Amino acid sequence: NRPAIQVDTQSMQLQQLQATVRMLQEENEGLGRQLARALVERTSSMLSSSDSPTRQNASAENTTQVNVVTDTNVGACASRGASCSRGDQHELAALRLENTRLRNTSDTLRRSNELLQTQVDQLQLKLQRLETVFDNMQGHSRVSTDDSLAARNWVRMISSIDGWDSTQYC
Repeated sequence: NRPAIQVDTQSMQLQQLQATVRMLQEENEGLGRQLARALVERTSSMLSSSDSPTRQNASAENTTQVNVVTDTNVGACASRGASCSRGDQHELAALRLENTRLRNTSDTLRRSNELLQTQVDQLQLKLQRLETVFDNMQGHSRVSTDDSLAARNWVRMISSIDGWDSTQYC
């Protein structure tokens, strides 16, 4: 009567697969950090070499890629604080700088939009005034000896609206 030795092949295969998965995850994290560093370096060199809109769009796309690749690493780094690797700290700093730059750009665009809206409102008011003046002029289109005086008054009214120098027309 020999003791029966049972070999659980499935549990051995599971352990081997788990070890392989851990090794691949570590390798993937390392490659992700390398890729993120390369993209951050490329982005910062592109930003420092030129501020043209095309380059800025390319850097924004690269930063998005960095975000996707390092999201878990940076999130873990932010929660761990000082226990981050130097590469993770650089990635986090680069992402924070990019975030600040994007917020500043957003604020600038918002202010520009507000200014443009104010200008549109002012132009609409001027248009309404001009339409009123035109309607009044058509209502008074009878021929009179004071046509030149009416024309001068009309030019003065227009110049007060647009800021023209009415003396050049009178």
